[in-house]
Amino acid sequence: MPTSPKAALALQQGESAARRSQATGPALPLFGHVTRLMGFRLQTDLHEWASEIGVRLPLGTKRQERIDLIARRGILFIHVPKNAGTSVATALYGRALSHESMRLFLDAAPRLARTLPSVAILRDPVERFASAYRYARDGGSRHRNVAPPFRDRYMRFGSVDDALDHLEQARSLYHIDHIFRPQSWYITDRQGRPAVRHLIDLRDIAHLPDRVPELRTLRLPHLNESRSYPLTLTDRQQERIRAFYRADFALFDGR
Repeated sequence: MPTSPKAALALQQGESAARRSQATGPALPLFGHVTRLMGFRLQTDLHEWASEIGVRLPLGTKRQERIDLIARRGILFIHVPKNAGTSVATALYGRALSHESMRLFLDAAPRLARTLPSVAILRDPVERFASAYRYARDGGSRHRNVAPPFRDRYMRFGSVDDALDHLEQARSLYHIDHIFRPQSWYITDRQGRPAVRHLIDLRDIAHLPDRVPELRTLRLPHLNESRSYPLTLTDRQQERIRAFYRADFALFDGR
């Protein structure tokens, strides 16, 4: 990803131009064109990358609406993919939310991110990879699809090794869909330190209202089930998973 001052200026100008033209229609195509030129597969990753390098971008209408919704609810939920996040977000906010990192909120809404209680669900990294792999092969679930830039490729995975090759060969995490990105990527600050107040094991999700006082009235539905079928991993595949997700294992085991 670009990190030069010129690149930062270009992305600010591109975002501003997109916002100025919003009323006349071409804002989203222009914004998409800018993000593709900069090497991002997903348009939302432009803001994620900017938050990593400390460049403040205009929020945009939809992101501001999400922040306002979170502020009204009084709790910040960081949706880590493949960890029952759709169920929790729907119960909390009445709708699913985008996958956005704690870094982004610390940059875009620092007061909200630092004062509201925050929560994220963590999962055993091997189990999460297996769930993500099945979801990728299926192209999604009944409720949600894999993002279009990745969907066809992921549905063509012939084996677990194909998926692991994709992860290991990606030039950056921005060349990987959210479902395969490390959990640690979502819950840390710019210095790589955990920044979410409540980290809850997925196995304890039924007790989430007991663990987080602000959620004591929460009632969780069960959504976004990917098709379940046996997935046997070889010792070598498990080693590769442990190597790629080493930060997640440290996070999960060290809670």
